[in-house]
Amino acid sequence: MPCALTSGYRLGCRESIGGIKNIYFAEASTITGIGFSGGNRSSGIVTGVSFSGALVSGWYKYDLTKSGSQFTETPTGSQENGTIYYAVTLQLIINRLKTLVRNELKLLAQSRLYAIVTDRNGVNWFLGANNQLELTAGTNGSGADMGARNGYDLTFSGMEEEPMFEWTGSIPFASAQISGG
Repeated sequence: MPCALTSGYRLGCRESIGGIKNIYFAEASTITGIGFSGGNRSSGIVTGVSFSGALVSGWYKYDLTKSGSQFTETPTGSQENGTIYYAVTLQLIINRLKTLVRNELKLLAQSRLYAIVTDRNGVNWFLGANNQLELTAGTNGSGADMGARNGYDLTFSGMEEEPMFEWTGSIPFASAQISGG
């Protein structure tokens, strides 16, 4: 029986916290392979990726404010069809409208992407492993009063056959970053 359960779940200590600290993006076209723990996808753990050609790393790091950005994964099943898939949504908030940021976000919006998200518990999650993420919504602008956001709110979405993977490898990222200040 291929779907046999293997264990139950016990409540642990209340030590989890919400939120995300960083997002790393890589263009799907630059990645030639994904490595899994023990060479097996069923481990649920990605240990690293291979980049094409002489490219050492195509990960681009986006630092985040303390709140606002988030990611979710929604399992969606159909009893009638006997199917299940996982809808992934990644919301990226960047404060302050700026031409250099605008230009880079335009390139990000045009790409098919892999993402690594670092949550506030210090765990890295690999998103888009099978079908990548793409920009599906967003707003850019400034609010009505002085305390309102001036910046970007972008949503990247994907649909996957499997739940997201934990990333345990190092994340060498390109040193180029645009300053928000």
